[in-house]
Amino acid sequence: MILIIDLCWKEDSLSKPEFVDPIVDIVKSSGEQFRIVHHLSKDLKFQEKFNGIILCGTALNDNEFRKNEHLFSIIKETKLPVLGICAGMQAVALAYGAKLAESYETGMNGIRIIKEDEVLGEQRTIQAYKLHGMRMVPGENFIVLAESDKGQEAVRHSVMPVWGVLFHPEVRNEWVVRNFINYCSR
Repeated sequence: MILIIDLCWKEDSLSKPEFVDPIVDIVKSSGEQFRIVHHLSKDLKFQEKFNGIILCGTALNDNEFRKNEHLFSIIKETKLPVLGICAGMQAVALAYGAKLAESYETGMNGIRIIKEDEVLGEQRTIQAYKLHGMRMVPGENFIVLAESDKGQEAVRHSVMPVWGVLFHPEVRNEWVVRNFINYCSR
């Protein structure tokens, strides 16, 4: 079972169909069970057995999740695989003490996968959809897996099974989410 954490500013916000529902569709089509929990919910704890956690993206200026210390402690303390998408990557960064830097991008852009990985696959260039105002400055805890002319686009924690992607794989690169689900199912 996959725990999908909704990082939108409030539960059932207008952003949910854009950022959470596409992830749900990918998880469903992979045959995996899931549970959606909003990041401010009192249910944000591990009452059920999960195989992995996906932190969904948010709207461009939706930054409320950055104030949620409880979320950061869950990310850092879990032994489960974690995939942070856009805002989710920012949450991963903050959980592990990495910095964020301003970086506005929207639309399709080329991304170079520079290190082969279970989630991103082999080295190559892909087109990916981006919608963000901040990017992670990885630091020593993270291995850079993909980059663009603007900076790092995907990372993996150096020890834990924790990934962050700045782009939105639910738009054009669903295989990233499927690879993560496959990793969680091992």
